[in-house]
Amino acid sequence: MNEEENAECEVQDENSSYDEEDPGLGRGSPCGHGVHWRLVYLCAFIALVLSCQGFLRSRGLSPDTSMEDEGRMNFISQAAGANVFFHSPTLEFLGESPALIQNPPTVVMSPFREELVAGSCWAFEGSVGRITVELPEPVSLESFAYRHISSDKNPNPAAPSAPRIIQVTGYVTADDYPMSGCVFGQFYFDPQAADGGAQYYDFYADCPAVRFVEFAVVANHGADYTCLYRLRLLGEPISKS
Repeated sequence: MNEEENAECEVQDENSSYDEEDPGLGRGSPCGHGVHWRLVYLCAFIALVLSCQGFLRSRGLSPDTSMEDEGRMNFISQAAGANVFFHSPTLEFLGESPALIQNPPTVVMSPFREELVAGSCWAFEGSVGRITVELPEPVSLESFAYRHISSDKNPNPAAPSAPRIIQVTGYVTADDYPMSGCVFGQFYFDPQAADGGAQYYDFYADCPAVRFVEFAVVANHGADYTCLYRLRLLGEPISKS
């Protein structure tokens, strides 16, 4: 700022006053003294964005890829001692032709990061189906992940057979199933946005430690059958709490 501009600003500072109704006007706006108000607006905007992201994640609408922790126990894996408690009928035929690969529902409990090939999934007819898993012990659940085959390995990159909405429900005992469960939420899976085919979701529902967990697909991306690849479930066993 040159001497002439500086002198003009000093005159404006003396003659202008702060406008309480519009903090963006009045004292010092032309000469930079109102910059702090711009910072206030910017900080408020950032806080609003972060708040919206948290709101979306709490409802499963925005996956949180930062929660992945490969060093923790996947409680839905067979290696951890989990077992399939109930599942929808396995799809054996697509029209008049056998499915390319007919897998049992336990395939979704295979190692989460193993190499996936097209068809290495558990398929059921239609867009609605479920699989319920008995955990090795009661667990206070924190998050889950779903992994579909990545688009670069999928013969149909649009992935119409991928689940679109997955509802997760927990049950304390077998006697509670299927009527008296605690719903952890409904979570949206977008195969086009998945990082390497996987998306991760935090649980925010106030549910007790559970022994049985149901993953219910309530919609897919348009196919007449649904194919589930891999599931991952994180939490803390109550024996350690």
